[in-house]
Amino acid sequence: MFIFIISCIPQVPVEKISDDNTETSSQAPYALVTTASYSDGIGALATVDLETLQTADNLTQNIHSDAVSSIVGDQVYQLNRLGMDSIRIYDWGNWNEPKVEWPLGESSNPHDVERCAEKLFFSLYQSPYLPVYSEEGVLIHNIDLRDFVHLEDLDGSPEASAMISEGDQLFVSLNQLQADVDFSPSGMGTILQLDCETYEIVRSWETPPNPSLYRHSQRSSILVLSGSYGNRDGAIQILDIDTHQLHEPSLYSEELDSWFFGAATSSSNQTLLLGYDETQFESILFCGSLETGEFEEIQRSNLFFAHVNAFENTGYLATSEGIWLYDIDTCTRVDDVVISFQLSPSHISFYTP
Repeated sequence: MFIFIISCIPQVPVEKISDDNTETSSQAPYALVTTASYSDGIGALATVDLETLQTADNLTQNIHSDAVSSIVGDQVYQLNRLGMDSIRIYDWGNWNEPKVEWPLGESSNPHDVERCAEKLFFSLYQSPYLPVYSEEGVLIHNIDLRDFVHLEDLDGSPEASAMISEGDQLFVSLNQLQADVDFSPSGMGTILQLDCETYEIVRSWETPPNPSLYRHSQRSSILVLSGSYGNRDGAIQILDIDTHQLHEPSLYSEELDSWFFGAATSSSNQTLLLGYDETQFESILFCGSLETGEFEEIQRSNLFFAHVNAFENTGYLATSEGIWLYDIDTCTRVDDVVISFQLSPSHISFYTP
């Protein structure tokens, strides 16, 4: 995991959306925003009403700066990492305290959580096991991933990371990096398909190094993004869930001369792609079509782009200044809008009543 702290602000006029500091209602679609101050090691949760763009900031203030959050139904799953290594579960709108929380193991470095077959599956970056818990925090099973640790990888973990569940099947990306060698690739990456009822590994696919998974606008497919930091060894591929086919890359990172580390697709199948130019220390946003493989650079900045996600045809880009909005269909930014928070936004997910 690589964290960049970049504080320069572009000298352009922007429209800032103010914080009304009110509680969230459940009548409109919302963005749940994890915010962070990396230098202080603190984070918080905030919400954005997607109809008015009004924010409710600092709803919870005692989470770690290295945190992510996801939503399933009315349940909010908030993972703390980098030494805090725990899960907190909130009911949407009840932010005073989690309804349940538990530790996930010292230095386990949880990367993702998915609910599948009424159980919670956790990917632990520094563990060769994928634990399964009840919603109450009872450990049910440990899925053994040791067979996927490369022989030359001495850290003992295959680096399980992003996960996506479809029905009773769970798809897991294995980054397969060498933690003791600056997280360089130990070989190719892997995607696993697990049965959430039997815990069996149903099938696997080999990918370029360091794969991650993103929900695709087409329900029966997953966007696979790969590539190791500082290299041009990645690609964009589509995994067809129905046919079990991992398609040939529609785009290689070397074609855009960038390291890929984030993606989001719109309901019209257009895609926003996050890149980073480590030679210039600049974040890049690309926009284009997965069908044609044609992408264009639409934003470049010395601000850090932490995360991108899409709701319908609008892209939400978390930058160290705030959230910027994009019309994904036209690949244009929306009126220089900046949704600001006390801390920098680091992760975005969406809630639909």
